[in-house]
Amino acid sequence: MIGIITLAFDISELPPAARIGIPVVGVLLITMSMMMGIRKKRRRSQARGTTRDRVEELKQRHEVRGDLEQLMVEIEQLAKRFGAQLDAKTVQMERLIDEADGKIRELKQLGQARQDAPQIYTPQPSSPKPQDPALSDPPSPDDVLKRSVYDLAEQGHDPAEIARRLDEHVGKIELILALRKS
Repeated sequence: MIGIITLAFDISELPPAARIGIPVVGVLLITMSMMMGIRKKRRRSQARGTTRDRVEELKQRHEVRGDLEQLMVEIEQLAKRFGAQLDAKTVQMERLIDEADGKIRELKQLGQARQDAPQIYTPQPSSPKPQDPALSDPPSPDDVLKRSVYDLAEQGHDPAEIARRLDEHVGKIELILALRKS
């Protein structure tokens, strides 16, 4: 307020031509500041986009979030399914291992009983051996696999290497080798 009063006294001391120029300069300054404010608002609105653009952007973000949530749910369900399948396979594998252990025990008991039993000579009926290889039965695929496994094991290869070379499961190779040892 003091500045306005001081300015009023200063204006009253100016010549009449200068008094007219001061309000014109004031109006020009006010107009320029308003124009600069309008430009700033335009720049901000152009940088932010229109309201429709913002609404569309928010919709897209919401859709992406929904898609990601759906994807996460599907991944979780898939993981649960894989877990259940692995659990089932583990149970099955443990059952098969238990069966194999039982068979190994039976074979050991039979071998022990055979060693303990008195040796009685019983002549075996001799079967004629075919001279022609075409007349003999071809070896079964299991016999060929066993023979290959035994040969590779005798060469010093571990079960993983044998499985890789024969394109078989490591567990199958280990089982063949374990049954051979018993």
